[in-house]
Amino acid sequence: MICPHCNVSAGETGSWKNKEITNYDEIRYSVGYFVCVECHKISIKFVMGKQAVPGFSRTRFISSQHYEKMLVPETSGRKPIPKKVEDTYRHDYDEAVRLLPHSASASAIFSRRVLQHYIRKKHNIKKGDLEQDIQELAKQKIYDSEIIELFSFIRHYGKFAAHTSTDYVTGELIDVDNEEAEALLIILEQMFDYDYARMEKFQDIKKQLNEKMKKAKPPQKNKSKSK
Repeated sequence: MICPHCNVSAGETGSWKNKEITNYDEIRYSVGYFVCVECHKISIKFVMGKQAVPGFSRTRFISSQHYEKMLVPETSGRKPIPKKVEDTYRHDYDEAVRLLPHSASASAIFSRRVLQHYIRKKHNIKKGDLEQDIQELAKQKIYDSEIIELFSFIRHYGKFAAHTSTDYVTGELIDVDNEEAEALLIILEQMFDYDYARMEKFQDIKKQLNEKMKKAKPPQKNKSKSK
């Protein structure tokens, strides 16, 4: 199984244990939990389902009347970001993901916070405000122009979420909806993949090719100095 915290396989040693809370009208209510052998964090989920089918494990339920909800940690079903992403960025990203079902605006604000913190800490760019930081990022050509343009969307929508903005034509308040907040998260995920997963893949390829190059080189002979 995969740990919901660190997204590392817990192998054969990782399995859910169940504690029954109550049993009513052939419906069993229980709490499942397990502690990851890698990160040592506990995961907890609520499980509701019909009584186990005779001959099956006590944790096996009839799927047609089965319900599970992860309690700790709150998960979104999103593809995990690269493991090498530092905790300082991961924490705010996770918060943006957690807030998405509850408040698109709050999620957008955290996405903007992730980007600003990332540019300033990761790339050491501090030009005053996020707009100037993004412009400097573009000048340094750290990312393709298409990615820079996407960063500007995070800046704008994060601002819509944090401050009152109105439509110039209708005068209505501009708010951030779930699809837009979701799009901002996707941009951040692409950024992390670009900086971590992509570079890690390049490093693996480089290492593999260098090993072959070393094998192809003849051993150097020690040249003794003539007297």
